[in-house]
Amino acid sequence: MRRALVMAAGGSRGAFEVGAAHQLIIERGLWFDVIAGVSIGSINASQLGQAKDHDESKALVEELKQLWFAIKGNGDIYEQWYPRVPEWLNAGLTLLNNKKSLYHLKPARALIERNVDPERLRNSGVEVRFGYVDLKSGRYIAANNRDHPDLIGAVLASGSIPATFPPVELPGDQEGVDGGVRNSTPLADALDALRQWPAGDQPDEMWVVIPSTRPKDILKPELIGIELKSWLRIGEIAINLMRDEIQVNDVKHVLEINELIKNNCSPDPKYRYVDIKLVFADEDLGSPLTFDPEWIRRNFKYGYSRAKEVTVPAKLPLS
Repeated sequence: MRRALVMAAGGSRGAFEVGAAHQLIIERGLWFDVIAGVSIGSINASQLGQAKDHDESKALVEELKQLWFAIKGNGDIYEQWYPRVPEWLNAGLTLLNNKKSLYHLKPARALIERNVDPERLRNSGVEVRFGYVDLKSGRYIAANNRDHPDLIGAVLASGSIPATFPPVELPGDQEGVDGGVRNSTPLADALDALRQWPAGDQPDEMWVVIPSTRPKDILKPELIGIELKSWLRIGEIAINLMRDEIQVNDVKHVLEINELIKNNCSPDPKYRYVDIKLVFADEDLGSPLTFDPEWIRRNFKYGYSRAKEVTVPAKLPLS
């Protein structure tokens, strides 16, 4: 039996994923053969995916926790192109000067470069996938830690929300942006990676950590957590609502395939049954673009507690 960890998009809510990973790796003692991430999930995966064995995995999840707890604000992750002006003026200046985004990710790149060793990642004991979209072709690409020529760039591209952050130039004349544009929860990436091993006597296991609300809570106004102060905030809310619903639908689709396989009605012979365990939130996790230390610590603890509650595989209907 092999085990995969899937970490979805969510911006600053990624602290929820780290709390869940801490509970699963350190408290439960789980080893993950596969880690797949999109957006902030890719950044978390790039740190955890460097492990050669379980002892290194435990050390890396603790390092990742400390990395998140050291964040003091948005400036540790992204900055305005024109930092000394109000947000509205920065938006106007970026348009006038033909910038490709409202903000840049230079602090995030520096953070990744300090904590991720590409060679260590290539030679780890984990199969890692980072999902991004190539703007020029429109293709979703699951970058592989074994052979992608620019792992740091792929990780950064996976979290580069179009128009909010600039595309990342990658080898092969690619311009990479947030993988959540096409695939907010990289379940298929993890399933494809698991299939490289032959099926065992026990089904493979997949832990899916989604830093958003439960399906029935997606449209609750009180969970939006952001005041409608500007066009930027309104756009952020709309994107969050769409992404949250897409994440839930992705999970439902895989669970539906599981049911077909169980009843010997698989739509494709390459599919095999996987035990899926879901770690959802049912409380407000804050704005994905606000990296507030208090929220980070709160969401870490909450992710830990939610993971601790999960003991059985998910089944339809989700609730």
